[in-house]
Amino acid sequence: MKTAKNRYSNGNLEAITIITFFIILFLVTIFAGTAAAQPVNGNSGHCLEFNGTSSGVTFNNNNLGLSGNTMTVTVWVKCNSTTNEGNWAGIVAIDNGNSSASGDDGQFWLQHSQLNTLFEFAVQTSNGRQYVQSVTSPVTGQWYHVAGVYDGSYVNIYVNGVLESRYAQTGNINNYNGQYNLVFGEWANPGNAYRRFNGDIDEVSIWNVALTQTQIRAYMCKKLQGAELGLVAYFRMNETSGTRVSDVTSNGRKGTSSNTTIVWSGAPIGDASVNTYGGSRLSINNSSYGDSLSITNFSSTPTGIQLYCIDTVPNTTTAPAGYTSLATGYYYGVFIIGSTSPTYKVNYYYTGNPMVTAQNIGGLANRSDNTVMTWTDLGTTVIASTSVLQKAGQSGRNEFIPELKISPMPISLLNFSAIPDGNVVDIKWSTATEVNNHYFTVERTTDGTHYETVAIVDGAGNSDYTLSYSAKDENPVAGTSYYRLKQTDFDGKSKTFEDVIVTYTESNSTSLLTQHTYPNPFKTSFSINFESDKATQLSVEVLSSTGAFIDGETIICAKGNTQYEYQKGYLLTSGIYFVHVTDLASGQSTVQKIIKL
Repeated sequence: MKTAKNRYSNGNLEAITIITFFIILFLVTIFAGTAAAQPVNGNSGHCLEFNGTSSGVTFNNNNLGLSGNTMTVTVWVKCNSTTNEGNWAGIVAIDNGNSSASGDDGQFWLQHSQLNTLFEFAVQTSNGRQYVQSVTSPVTGQWYHVAGVYDGSYVNIYVNGVLESRYAQTGNINNYNGQYNLVFGEWANPGNAYRRFNGDIDEVSIWNVALTQTQIRAYMCKKLQGAELGLVAYFRMNETSGTRVSDVTSNGRKGTSSNTTIVWSGAPIGDASVNTYGGSRLSINNSSYGDSLSITNFSSTPTGIQLYCIDTVPNTTTAPAGYTSLATGYYYGVFIIGSTSPTYKVNYYYTGNPMVTAQNIGGLANRSDNTVMTWTDLGTTVIASTSVLQKAGQSGRNEFIPELKISPMPISLLNFSAIPDGNVVDIKWSTATEVNNHYFTVERTTDGTHYETVAIVDGAGNSDYTLSYSAKDENPVAGTSYYRLKQTDFDGKSKTFEDVIVTYTESNSTSLLTQHTYPNPFKTSFSINFESDKATQLSVEVLSSTGAFIDGETIICAKGNTQYEYQKGYLLTSGIYFVHVTDLASGQSTVQKIIKL
C-alpha cells in the first residue's frame, strides 16, 4: 500500500476569490516593478530586440565592483543586421557616458568589430585598453553565445564555448568612475550615435572572476541560479511586459529599456544541460523521472554538442495532426556547434516520463527553437521492446517532445472518505489506475461555495494497480464541513470529485491562534502575533508560492500573546509567499499568505 507524503497541510488558508486574485496581482505588479515576474523555469522565454537606431538599456546602479584583475561577461546574441547600425555596435559595456569624454574610457566592452563583421571584447586596465576579436563572423538570424574573459594575463573571447582569440594584458581593471554607465545594445557615450546594436540580446551575466572554458561550456545552455561564486549581475531578460530589466542576483540592479521590443527568445536555454566538444554522441536524462534523450551516429564529428532539458510547459502545446496531445511536462533541446552541419540520429527513451505509457506513446514532435510556434511530427520509429523512439537524418538546432495518440481518463477513483478522529479529520482514498497523474488536492468548505486547501499529495504518475493515499486535516472546523478531492494532470488539467460530509465536535485540545501578520505587503521583515492557552514550541516555515520550503526555525510560544519577527525577508525576491506555522506539541498548523514588495 502506498501512502503519499503531504506537500503541506493548510487548515486556515483563505480561499482566493476572483476579486482577491486580481487585487493580489495588482499589488505584486505595482510593488515588484513595471515588468511581469520572471518565469521560474529555465526555458529561454523572452528576450529584448534592439532596433539599431534608438534602442538601449541603462541601469540605476552601474558600479559592479570590478576592481581586481579578473572578470567575465557572457551573453546570448542574435544579429538581425550587421550593416544598418554604427561601427562597433555595442552589446554589453561599462563606458564613459560623459559627452565631453571618450566612450573608450571605461571598464569593458563586448561589441562588434569596427565594421560589424566580428565579435570584439575589450578591457581597460591600469596598463591600458586592450581588445581581442573573434574568428567567427556573425550570421544574421543565428544565435551565438559570446564570452569575454580577462584572467590577469590575457584578454580572451569565446564563441559557443570555443576559445577563438586571446591577447596578452595585465593590470587591475580600471577603477570605477561615477560617469561610467552599464548599458545593453549600445555604448553609453553619445559619440558615434551611441553605436546602437540591431538584434536580440538574452541571458547577460557579469562576473568578477575569470571563468574557465569548462565553466563557460557548463553554464551556457542552462539558466543560472543567481548565487554562483563570482556572479555580480545576471539578467535573464524574461520580463513579459514593461520596461524593467531585472538583475536576479542579490545585488538587485534594475535596468530601464528604451525603444526595445519584448520577443520570444531562440537561445538554447534549459534547466539542465550536458556537453561534449570533440565527441560524437551525447545523452541527457531528466533527473526527476529517468527518461532520456541521446544523439548518435553523426555523419561527421561536430566541434561541440550541447543537450538541454527544459522543465516547464513549452510556449505552444498544439500537437501535430493525427495526435491527441503532447507530453508537455518538460522537453529537450539540441544545440550543435561548428561551421558544418552533420546529420545525427535522435533516440528518446520514454520509460519514466509520467505522461507517457506504452499504450499512448505516438512519436516525437520537433521544432528548431522557442520562437517557432508549431510542432512538427518527426515520423519516428517506435521500438516498443526497448521503449525507444528513433529518427535518423536530423541536423542543427532542434527541440523534441513526445506525441501522445490517446488521452485516457487520468485516474479511476475507488473510494474517498473523511472521518473525524480526536482532534483531526482523517482523509483516505484509493485509485485503481492512474495516467499522467501529477498530484491530488484535498479541499474543505463550510458553505458549499468557498473551498480552502487542506493538503496537496503527490500522485503516482502512471499506475495500473491499486494505490492508497491519506492526509489529515489538523485544523478541522467545528460543525458540518464538506471535503472533496481534486486531481491534477502534469499538463495542468484537473478533475474534481463529489463532496463528502463531516460533522466535527471540538475537543479540549490546546488552542493556537495566529492573530495577524504585519506589515503585509512587507519590504524587509514581518511580524506575527500568536495567542496560545499554554506554552509550546512552534515551527515557523517560509514557503514559496508553489509550497516549496525556503527557510524556517523553531521558536518558543509563551502562554498568552507572543510576537515573532522574521528578519530575513530582505533576502526574498518580490512575490507571493506562505508562512506555515505548526504547534509541535499538538500538531495544529496555520498558513497565511504574505507579499514581498
